[in-house]
Amino acid sequence: MPINFGLYGEKDSPWVGQLVEESARWQHATIAYLREEELPSLASGKSFPLLETLDIRQHTFRDPDLFLFNSAPRLHSLKTVRLLPPEELRAFTPLNQITNLEIMCGTSAPIYTGELHNFPNLKSMVFAELDHRFVPEPDEIPWQTLPHLSMVEFQMSNCEVGYDILEAHLLKLLINKLTLPSLTTLAIRNFHEEVDKWDHTNMEQIFKGNWPHQSFSDFFQRSACSLSVLHLDYISLSDTDLCSLLKLHPSLVELRIREIRRKDFNFAPYPLFEDDTEDRIVFQFQDLITPLLLANLHALIMLENLHFTADGDLFDDVLFWKMVVSRWVPNSDTSSRGENASAPATGVSCLRSVKLCVLGRALREDVDLKLRDLKKAGLDFVLPSKDEP
Repeated sequence: MPINFGLYGEKDSPWVGQLVEESARWQHATIAYLREEELPSLASGKSFPLLETLDIRQHTFRDPDLFLFNSAPRLHSLKTVRLLPPEELRAFTPLNQITNLEIMCGTSAPIYTGELHNFPNLKSMVFAELDHRFVPEPDEIPWQTLPHLSMVEFQMSNCEVGYDILEAHLLKLLINKLTLPSLTTLAIRNFHEEVDKWDHTNMEQIFKGNWPHQSFSDFFQRSACSLSVLHLDYISLSDTDLCSLLKLHPSLVELRIREIRRKDFNFAPYPLFEDDTEDRIVFQFQDLITPLLLANLHALIMLENLHFTADGDLFDDVLFWKMVVSRWVPNSDTSSRGENASAPATGVSCLRSVKLCVLGRALREDVDLKLRDLKKAGLDFVLPSKDEP
């Protein structure tokens, strides 16, 4: 039977030795400190024939000894706080097997030195915890083309007061140097995403950089890719910038936009930048789910799945309903969802699912009832009482 486990520094515990003896049964492993001297028994010719995912949480400045897992023929998913230097990384023989990679960018300098090409079959990439205290100069980041990467996620975070990230932030710098011709899924979210649990400390850490509109426009032109899935979770950009982004991807099938309830957040104590010569600049979360956005959704003729978390003080319930019902164009055979996915007569896909959370208030009762009528007709409609992924 396969074993899934987490090892968080209990190297002297008797059960660790027993666990290592069962290495042939490991399937999913999380290890806090992967060093040969910490786990010497791993270096004695152990093999991991069932191991599929490896999560390394190296909370030190020493690089993890990934070579300990060179005998892992099924390993395909790697999560680590840092990439190894080039010569050590190439000694990690499962490189060609890795299809899913997640790296914490705040501590992983080699992520900016072009080493991702050493993962030739990479399909999914997560840039986790983009820490803007460590922003390199633009000419320090090489161009990188990852031909097979179909999904990329940027997990944003901010840094303490005093760092000016309005323009110079890692999202912009990375997008400026990446070319991803196979990209179909893009997710950008604040790392601290549990909005209803945020306290003042977390409020300081929410990403507050400017949306790099031109950088994304150039990126998509350069990559010549077409998105089918777009997720933007608690990312501040204007509705005009969002509409411009959507126009680049008319074949979008799934769209998720989650925003905050603005009156619940006071960003004044956490200015973007201030010193003796600069005025105090206070962050404002821009208006996203607006009438302009709702009107522009008609251009997404392939859209099937829609998920909104909207500020109740700005959200237009009736306009949202009109947009949904205009996209409810199933065939006469409502029992067949596969056939209902499109309406040949109009050339517009039918919405399959709608998930809506209105922050700070209930959805208008008449709109709620109308949407539930569509649910009875086959629409997968969900109206959660609180925000959730």
